[in-house]
Amino acid sequence: MLEERFPGSVALFMTGCAGDANPLPRFKPGLAEAYGLILASSVESVLSGNLSLLSARLGYAFDYAKLPFTKLPSRDSLEKAAASATGARLREVHYLLGILRDSHSLPSHCKLPVHAWRLGDDLVHVALGGEPVADYAIRIKRELGPLSTWVTGYTDDLTAYIPSTRVAHEGGYEGGDAMWEYGWPAPFRSDVEEIVMNKVLSVVEKTLN
Repeated sequence: MLEERFPGSVALFMTGCAGDANPLPRFKPGLAEAYGLILASSVESVLSGNLSLLSARLGYAFDYAKLPFTKLPSRDSLEKAAASATGARLREVHYLLGILRDSHSLPSHCKLPVHAWRLGDDLVHVALGGEPVADYAIRIKRELGPLSTWVTGYTDDLTAYIPSTRVAHEGGYEGGDAMWEYGWPAPFRSDVEEIVMNKVLSVVEKTLN
């Protein structure tokens, strides 16, 4: 729709921090097109409003946030789980046992890609790997400025669901259960949000250099 309305343009899409967000209703024919038209109409309304030119300046920085896991499962606990697990859970347990067989230890952390671009003097784009939950977009915009900050997720690497402190304490799928599907041995520590935010602010600061 946008490319038809604006000939010669290229419409690109980036997902925000949608780890715990879904459109409702869903799973019905035609809904994807309907939501796409709503999104395109919103973009068109912005383009028809007052726009600001960005200065000719580009800053860029990239780093990894080291996200530690909680207590790792023992070989004995995994072997016991393999005796009763079925389906995807059984495959995941066998995968972790294979890691123990080959390297004799499970990973204690994973690395989350963190990007930042400074576009001109008035816009910062923060991009996180994995599936960050909505709390990250809210907090990053609050700390850096809601009208001058653009936050996206799902960049560079689909690391895992990245829970906030709230979601980590709630548990459930995004809070820890989904870690098995990503091949990780345990949920993230409850201070994962602070670790991510410290890295975000550090990377954004580097774009000023």
